[in-house]
Amino acid sequence: EYGGQDAQIKFRTFGGTTYNWNWWDVFNLTITAYFDSDLCVNGVSGPGNIDLNETGIWEVEVKNLGLQTQSNFTVDLYNCKEGDAIGSVLVTDELATGEIGVYEFEWTATEVCNTAFYANIPNPDDYEANNTSGGHFLRINPNVEFNLLVWDEDNDIATITDPEVG
Repeated sequence: EYGGQDAQIKFRTFGGTTYNWNWWDVFNLTITAYFDSDLCVNGVSGPGNIDLNETGIWEVEVKNLGLQTQSNFTVDLYNCKEGDAIGSVLVTDELATGEIGVYEFEWTATEVCNTAFYANIPNPDDYEANNTSGGHFLRINPNVEFNLLVWDEDNDIATITDPEVG
């Protein structure tokens, strides 16, 4: 009943005095809530960089945290730079409680840029705060070769290692 709210936890000691509480440390406290319908986007995985006009495949991991089996939901993948949807998957298979589903998206880079992809489940469920993933960074490299000169002029202090000679 307190889902989505801030809560305060109070600890009490029992005994003849409060001395019974001395030297106790609480290292971890976990409170778990279970909803009937709760799909969670665990994250987006895939390449971190691709070349211009190259096609990559990204996977979105979704976990059913709810108490009921889920089906007929949509998973969307978005490009943060443009805000455009890269693709959408309609999941008709059943995803049992605690089960993880992985859904693939294919996309071709058409411009050189840095961006990020994030996934979203637009279907409403009992707890919507976990329906959107964090961003997965993507660098789209230009199809040009370039040379980089690094000059190390710091009084012979070895701060740069030559990859050809170690």
